[in-house]
Order: sequence, then C-alpha cells, then structure tokens
Amino acid sequence: MKAPLHALLDGIFDYAGLFPPAALPMEDAVAEYASLLHEPAEVLLNRFVCPVSWLSDLADHLPESVEDPWPIAVLGTSLEGCLQDQRLLKAFQENCSGRAEVLGYEVKAQPGDVIVPNLKAMERLGIENLFVELPWSPESNEALHLLTEFDQIGTKGRTGGLEPAAYPSLEQLAHWMHECISLDLTFKVTAGLHHPWRRKHPTMEVQEHGFLNLLLGGALAYTHDITRRELQQVLSATGGDAVQISSDCLSWHEWELETEDIEDFRGAFGGIGSCSISEPQADLASLGLW
Repeated sequence: MKAPLHALLDGIFDYAGLFPPAALPMEDAVAEYASLLHEPAEVLLNRFVCPVSWLSDLADHLPESVEDPWPIAVLGTSLEGCLQDQRLLKAFQENCSGRAEVLGYEVKAQPGDVIVPNLKAMERLGIENLFVELPWSPESNEALHLLTEFDQIGTKGRTGGLEPAAYPSLEQLAHWMHECISLDLTFKVTAGLHHPWRRKHPTMEVQEHGFLNLLLGGALAYTHDITRRELQQVLSATGGDAVQISSDCLSWHEWELETEDIEDFRGAFGGIGSCSISEPQADLASLGLW
C-alpha cells in the first residue's frame, strides 16, 4: 500500500462487531478482534467499541495476556448520565489494567441536551477522545458551534443503519462535514460504511455512502477548502477513476494531497465505526488498493 493511502487508512476503523448487522456475542466479537490483530487487516484496526453497560462482560472475555492493552471506545448512556457511567469506567480500568485502556467515550444526544454543564461533566471523565452523536437536523447546527468551546469534545455522525431513514442524504452529509471542518471540530462517523465507493444498497432502496468517498472528500475539504458543492461531488462518486496514487501523493482531478496533508486531516478525523473489517479489506483488495 502506497504511503498516501496508508496514511488515509491506518487505524481508520473502530471495530463494532457487537452491533448490528453483525451483532456478535461478546465472546465471538472479542475472538474476532484478537484475530484481526494478527492479520494484514490490522492496519485498518483501531478501538474495540463496547457499550458502558457491557464493560464487565468485556472484562470477563478479554485475553489474560496481550502484547499491548486493547484500545476501547465506550458508548455511554447519555450526556446527563456520563458521570454515572464514570463508576463503570473506573471499575473496568482497574479490573483490566494492562489488558485494555479506555481511549474513547461517545454518547448520543439531542441538540437540547448539548449545554455547558453537561459538556463540562463529560470533560471531567478525563478520557482522550470524546464524541457527541447528534441527529441529522437543522437544530444540531447550533450544538456543533457550542462543542467548539470544548477542546476535548468532537461530534459523531451516523451514516447508515437497518432502515433507509438512517442514511443521510448527500446534501446532509456534505453540509455536516463542511461545517465540522470550517469550525475546526473533530468528527467521526459510524454505520453503513463497509464499502469504498458510493453504491446502491443490496436490499434497501437507498444509496450507501463509501468510506473512500468520505475520507477523500474530508481530506480535500480540510486541505484545499473545497466548497460544499465540490465536497458533495466527491461524496457522490461511484468509483475511483478520478483518483491517482503515487508514492507520495494522492490526487482527485486537479487537487493533490501529499502524505503530510492526509496525516494532518487524520489528526482532525476521529475514525469510522464498523461492525466489519474484512469487508472493507476485501473491497480494497478487489480494487487493487491493498
């Protein structure tokens, strides 16, 4: 894998095998994550995603001996409940010292929940990567602006699910990404991004977003300040005919991204939650990118 593409994809996926459509039992999800750590797909792998209420179950199934502590991203109960979650987080950290480390904490919230006292409580958790998932609604825009006042807190967008309504439109996704980048707000995404390029969903009347569309569009917006409409055009591409990759540069039409540009973007992008790592790897291989 050439350096620019490696910079774009290194550790890009948080493993969410506990969640639909995979919905694996804890024992199977832990076994799959452990296996991925010793496979070529490890380059794509980042944190193991676990609901806060399942941390004790995760602790029971973690390997007794690991080369490095597993990085964990915890899904919390709510913004109002994050300090109550702290007890479970602390117990897990103490029980799994040396085997796992909580490096992320994420909660779903409605725009009205995003208020200063709740965000201050979230920061007091002392976790490095904090994200608030907001719905695709105009009301969320004001909440994004408030999040910028908290250096440790970013936002999260849900890009798919088990029904068509879970998939944001191209316009919604482009607007949200462009707004996050304009505000210098760290953002991540989750769900529905198993495949590199935009395509028709195999069983639902909806278009799936592609993870390469999103990463490439984000990197171009971050580096070249492309317009929202130009970003939407990148997100709409159904293949990589316009992409050229050299040893030190990735280009899309007239725009170029050097490896350093991509690394800078990745510093502002929190990753992708996915219940599958093998599907993205297989698709990259079929495109000759692996």
